[in-house]
Amino acid sequence: MATNKSEIFFVFMAFVLISSVKAGDDKVQMMCNQTKNPSLCVAVVHLDSREELKTNFTGLVKITTTAALTNATNVITYLKNRIPNEKNETNKEGLKECLSEYETDVTHEFINGLGLLNDAKYQDPKSNWRYEMLQRQIGGGAVSATFCVESPDVGDKDPLRNFTKMVWAIGMLASDLISLEHCNKLTCQN
Repeated sequence: MATNKSEIFFVFMAFVLISSVKAGDDKVQMMCNQTKNPSLCVAVVHLDSREELKTNFTGLVKITTTAALTNATNVITYLKNRIPNEKNETNKEGLKECLSEYETDVTHEFINGLGLLNDAKYQDPKSNWRYEMLQRQIGGGAVSATFCVESPDVGDKDPLRNFTKMVWAIGMLASDLISLEHCNKLTCQN
């Protein structure tokens, strides 16, 4: 039975995730348990080496948004390599549209969200305006990523579908953490 590169990658990622979990990560676990996808949250956070960001929701938003951006950039590289080899002209056009979506919308939304997170004048986590802008930027990047599931018509086994789902899932996780950060500062009740 032959294994493909994506299977090897996912086995490697599972190994990295299991081996990276350390004692003393109770705070990360506590914050991630409040998200809609705690296991993905813990996995993404543990892959990031910036320990200083793992102490609060804002740090976790930075980590997850950076991970979503990294994955989106990897999708761009994948598409640039795939498009010249695509034989079906209809699919080739769809892949080009997908590439354009990632280059113009998906990555830019995540980059703009990171910019807002790092801009000193937008540091008040209680600000409804800040919350709405972050949601619009980072959540928008995640939603824009789903365009590639619909166009081109990729099958269930197409790696592009899985790559796109991962960008969407991590982007939505970041969006979820933005809500938790905002609510935590306002002492919202879930």
